[in-house]
Amino acid sequence: MGTGTTLITLQHHRVHAPPSSSSSRPNKRRRLSPAVWDTGQAVLTLPEVQVLLISAGVPGSIRAHIETTRLTPSHLQIPKGLQPLEWILKQLHHLDALPTDLDLLPSYLLELLPPKGTAEIPAVVTATPQRVALSELHLPIPVSACVWTLKLPRLTTAAATAASIQRFLPADEQLLFRGTDLKTRGFFTPVLPAAASAEFGPGLYTTPNLEYATHLAGVGCGVVYVFRVPEAQGLRVFEARGKEWDGVVRTAGRRLGWRTDVVVGGVSRDCWEAKENRRAPKVDERLMQCVWRSGEACRRLAEGCVAVFFIEDVQEAV
Repeated sequence: MGTGTTLITLQHHRVHAPPSSSSSRPNKRRRLSPAVWDTGQAVLTLPEVQVLLISAGVPGSIRAHIETTRLTPSHLQIPKGLQPLEWILKQLHHLDALPTDLDLLPSYLLELLPPKGTAEIPAVVTATPQRVALSELHLPIPVSACVWTLKLPRLTTAAATAASIQRFLPADEQLLFRGTDLKTRGFFTPVLPAAASAEFGPGLYTTPNLEYATHLAGVGCGVVYVFRVPEAQGLRVFEARGKEWDGVVRTAGRRLGWRTDVVVGGVSRDCWEAKENRRAPKVDERLMQCVWRSGEACRRLAEGCVAVFFIEDVQEAV
């Protein structure tokens, strides 16, 4: 495992072809009842987002400053099993499209947003491995459990930092990793990452490659989550390869529709260059990623969290 490249194997999974275009596109014109919203079988329009915010009690003074026009079709398609209000608020927060002063929001909406002042490594995390309750880490993982934690210095390369993490991991267990910048770690729901790197659309992006996850942990203080590969029984899993990978990436995952829970496929190393040159990115199937797209898939991934490594930027710490 570790820094080597391995193929992700989900236990007891079946690989499903993408739904046909007629079945994968929810009807935008149908009335959106709460039951439809609850199952995620909806694509909202921008006016419907405004109605949703009004019904949730968001004051007009805040609604006037919410930049809903920054929401793309990928943001407006509610993933399966997620509440639309939570999804929309987190997408807007992720895009920095919410006003800075949110004190007028109802308390139950504030709870959906990350707490203030959590950009630093929690004080309970030390340079000695220890088990800590997730609630003490101020991280967006929605499960009650204890995980192994450790604070490590950021070394000169991602490979060197990954090697220092690997020393604390079991050698005989298949694991998945997720690296994020601690300041912009987002939520544990399938938000849409940076436009060029969101190859499979909204989702929680993980990889079996520890070095790649460490690279994604940013240049300042970062965090690397470690997960056991979850049980995939009952989830719709799609393996994107060859022309199928091109089709999924070309539509930023919308071709898969809301029915697909998990997508497994290669990573492109030239996504930003491809975006600048307005061409399709090239896949490197030696580097794999596993994207958890639905509410149930994200919950299973969260339950498999076994360790959280905090990478400290030595220059910032001085």
